[in-house]
Amino acid sequence: MEPLCFQDIFKEISDCHFLSSRNQPLLLSELGDIGPMMLSRDHVIDISDSPLVPARNVRALVEHLQECGELDSGLPIVRDNILLGLGPVPDMEYALDRLEDEDNSFCFMGSDGNVLDDADQDPPDPANFAPFIDFVIKPMRQAPLTLDIKSPMELAYQCFVKLGLRNVCVTSNGRFIKVINRRVFINYLRSVEKTGEMR
Repeated sequence: MEPLCFQDIFKEISDCHFLSSRNQPLLLSELGDIGPMMLSRDHVIDISDSPLVPARNVRALVEHLQECGELDSGLPIVRDNILLGLGPVPDMEYALDRLEDEDNSFCFMGSDGNVLDDADQDPPDPANFAPFIDFVIKPMRQAPLTLDIKSPMELAYQCFVKLGLRNVCVTSNGRFIKVINRRVFINYLRSVEKTGEMR
């Protein structure tokens, strides 16, 4: 009989053993030590000027993340460098696929305004992407977890392990910096393990 359950075997195969609650490593670094300091503006949907974004621009961002293997990642929605929400890549792709004329369509990415944020709207407005975005300010909805760049790595580890998060948004003094997804976090843990910094 196999002593490991299916979930344990899967974690071993997919390098998720780094996120096992059974053997928590001692991490002495800060969240800002992972990856580049700032996320490129090419990977962010900035609605500072208008909450209407051309659908072809959103599609280009989604395809770029998919090509990079960031299938579980999300598109940060920012206004004046403040994180408003995170659009999960699969949800954004689904919303784009619903558009009849993607080349000439605009997507409403705001959390306020005259467009209703209601996924059960009948009939649903395909240009209203608000139901597909996890907004920071919407109560009673899944919101992206935000941590400060100076947060201890132990806290980020607990968020991924205990809460099962796919993404953690990083801010500095309230300003959006970057998104760290599970794959990037595991790669960081793997590199720390190789250098012997993880105990």
